[in-house]
Amino acid sequence: MDSAGQPRALFQAALENLPAGFGGRNRIFSRLPDCVLISAERGWYCAGRQYLFEYLLGMPAILDAIAEMPLHLTEARMSEHHIEISVNGRRYAAIVEARTSLGEFLRDGLGYTGTHLACEHGVCGACTVMLDGKAVRSCLMLAVQAGGQEVTTIEGLTGPDGTLHPAQQALRDNYGLQCGFCTPGVAMTLAALTGNGAKPSLQELEAAMSGHVCRCTGYQGIRRAIRQLAGGA
Repeated sequence: MDSAGQPRALFQAALENLPAGFGGRNRIFSRLPDCVLISAERGWYCAGRQYLFEYLLGMPAILDAIAEMPLHLTEARMSEHHIEISVNGRRYAAIVEARTSLGEFLRDGLGYTGTHLACEHGVCGACTVMLDGKAVRSCLMLAVQAGGQEVTTIEGLTGPDGTLHPAQQALRDNYGLQCGFCTPGVAMTLAALTGNGAKPSLQELEAAMSGHVCRCTGYQGIRRAIRQLAGGA
C-alpha cells in the first residue's frame, strides 16, 4: 500500500466504527479550515490536523491516521464562491465556501445570531428562516443556494418602530416560550404561514408545529398562540 493509502485505510476503518447517530459532526467538521474528505460506510466525513474535537480524543486510531497523512492530503481546501444575497432587506456580497450552510453564514458571516443551530439535521426547527417568504431549514441549505434570493431572519420580523410581528406578539401574549432557544424558528414558521394575508386553519398551524422541538414549554403556550393567530383567541 502506498504512503497515502495506508493512513486513508486506517482513517476510514476508524470512521466506520463511529456510532450511527454521531451527533453534531456536520457542524464540527464544517469548521475545519484545512480538510480532506474520505468516503466511509455511513457517508462522507471530513478530518483535518487543526481541530481535534472531543469525540476524537478517545479514538487513537483516527488521531494516528490524521498524524500520518501526507501534508498535501490534509490541506485540500473547499471551493469558494461569490454570492449576493438580501437579508432582512439589506444586500450583501460575500465569498463563501461551498460547504458553508446558510445558517452558519447568517450567524458567523453576517452576525444574525437569532438564527439558532441545534440538531443540524433539519429535525428540531430552531434554525428556520424564510427564503422568499417560505420557511426553510437553514442548517440543510447551503449559503450558495440562497444567492440572489431574499432571506428573512427573526431579526427582520419586527417592524422599524419595534412593533412585533403578529406571530411574535401571539407567542408573547400566551407565554409560548421559556428558554427561548426554539422560539425564533417557531416564530418564523408561523410568520411564513400567515404572511401575505394567508389565513391557515388551526389544524394547519398545529400540524406545522410538528416540525419544531421545544423542551421547555410543554407546547401548551405555543398552542394558545396558534389559536390566537387562527382567530380563535
